[in-house]
Order: sequence, then C-alpha cells, then structure tokens
Amino acid sequence: MEDKVQTTPSPAEPMETKQKKNGSLVKTVFEYVELFAICVCVVFLTFSFLGRITRVRGKSMYDTLEDKQPLITTNLFYTPKAGDIVVFHQTGDGAGAFNEVIIKRVIATGGQTVRIDFANTELYVDGVLQPDEHASFFDQFYQDVGEYRIKSNMKEYDALNQVLEVTVPEGYLFVMGDNRNHSSDSRNTSIGFVDERRVIGHAIISIYPFSFLN
Repeated sequence: MEDKVQTTPSPAEPMETKQKKNGSLVKTVFEYVELFAICVCVVFLTFSFLGRITRVRGKSMYDTLEDKQPLITTNLFYTPKAGDIVVFHQTGDGAGAFNEVIIKRVIATGGQTVRIDFANTELYVDGVLQPDEHASFFDQFYQDVGEYRIKSNMKEYDALNQVLEVTVPEGYLFVMGDNRNHSSDSRNTSIGFVDERRVIGHAIISIYPFSFLN
C-alpha cells in the first residue's frame, strides 16, 4: 500500500513573490518620479528660454486684459512692432518705480511720428489715422480735460492746440494702454519712450481665459 505524503508550500515561495511585487512597485514609483522630474525640467527650460508667465497688474489694458490675468510672454527672436502687447521695465523718471514691470500696447516704433489730436479725438502714426479697435474709453480720454490732459506733459505737447506730436527715437517705442482714459504710458514723462532693451517680452497667450493675443 502506497503511503500518501501531504506537502505544504515552502515558506520561502510567498516571501519571494512578495519581494518581487514590492520591487515592481518601487520600480513603478521611481519611473513616475523620473517622469515627473523630466516634465518639471522641460517646463522650466521652456519658460526660461522660450517664455515666461506674467500677471497683469491694474486696469490700464481693460477690456483687452483684466487685472491679475495670467499671460505667457516670449522674447525669443522677437522684434517689437506696432500693435504688439509688450511687457517691459519702467524706464522713465517715476519715483520708486524704475524696475516696475508694465504691460502696454506698442503704438509706434523708432523713427515713426505719433500725433495725438485731443480736440478731435484722433491718433495718427506717420500721418495715418489709427483705428481704435483695441482701445477702450478712447473718446473719453481725449475729451477729459482733467488728469490726463495735464499728464500729457512731454515738452512737445501743444497745449494751445491740444496736440501732442513726437517722433520716436530709434531703438525706442511709444506705448499706450488700451484703457486710454486710465493709463499712464508714453504720453506721460514718468514713462515716456520705452527703450527696446527694457522689453521683457511679447504677450502672446492668455492662460485664463485661454486666448491668443494680438
């Protein structure tokens, strides 16, 4: 009569299986950590060399841009041109605000002549009347005889005829806020002409709400 022998699983077998599972879990975690680190590096390098995130401060670009709205700006192979929204450091004589980051729209570049006719609410660049498609409160700005008439204090301002006419020096920009009734910009000597070397970048994308800027 054949004896029957009952065997039990070796205690080493489940331990080995458990170790394999733990090893697989650790490997998976390390792979995710590695992937996350790579993504962080890619994002960092992208925003360091291709662009950066900037937040709007104030209402001077309303209603194109809102206060605290996040934007992506870039200066890669960038040359400013009229119509662009640019971010720059303060370059005028504003007390305590020399390094303030400001966002405005380029109206004219070096060599162009800007003429603002307050009496007739008109803006000209090189003799061409400019559309106010981006401007908010355009008429109110020019009809307001208070604060911003006074702030058009560049030496070229003709108070008698209510006309400001300037030629932008080469390498500089003339900028204005789209909310022209509530914007300190190149019409004010505290900012004046913007040195292109002070331009941080060109605002190209609104992150929230998402849109491409022009």
